[in-house]
Amino acid sequence: MKIYVKKVTNAKGKVKESIWIRFTHQGKLYRKPLGLDNTKANMRLATKEILPTMQLKLLNGVLFEKQVPTVDEYSKKSFEMHSATRKQSTQTDYRISYDKHIKPTLGSKKLDTLKVSDIALWQNKVLESVSPRRLRNIRAVLSTIIQDALRDELITRNPLSLVKLPRAQKVEINPFSISDIFTILDKATDQYKNFFALGFFTGMRSGEMIGLRWEDVDFFKRCQRRS
Repeated sequence: MKIYVKKVTNAKGKVKESIWIRFTHQGKLYRKPLGLDNTKANMRLATKEILPTMQLKLLNGVLFEKQVPTVDEYSKKSFEMHSATRKQSTQTDYRISYDKHIKPTLGSKKLDTLKVSDIALWQNKVLESVSPRRLRNIRAVLSTIIQDALRDELITRNPLSLVKLPRAQKVEINPFSISDIFTILDKATDQYKNFFALGFFTGMRSGEMIGLRWEDVDFFKRCQRRS
């Protein structure tokens, strides 16, 4: 076994050094990160404590005994980890997306056996029933589970990152004509007429109109502020 320093340069040109270990077992070369930055204290820790422990585990044949959970098993832990930082509505939507679109195909696979081809085939299947926009949201659920597993050091790579998202198809917009607008307003009643008129003649979105306050409206300049 040999300890070495791996240097990685990020997009800003900053170099980060981390401590890795390299060894051969049964004719196969292994390189593993120790999760430590390259400092004198960490190098001493790696040399004096971590390296001897790993050598002993390798000698006793227990170094590779790691029980990696399935996607479904680990998803429960992932959802629990984020329960305090997500809105309840988001958590519910993520669970529905997972149960409906991810669990049936990928749930039984062990995290460390997920291949790029598995993800690509799964994505193609999901696209048979949802739009590319909806797929993006579903992928976010799977991405969180995989990223959590990476941080827990259960896996060493993210196969999802190697599968491209399909381009969303352009939606052709056919706006109402002036005649259509006045027909709608003529048929609308009560506050619906005011709501539709405000939307048609200002271009504001529904959420913006609902959140509009009197102080946002300038009657002299005949305009309103959007927040």
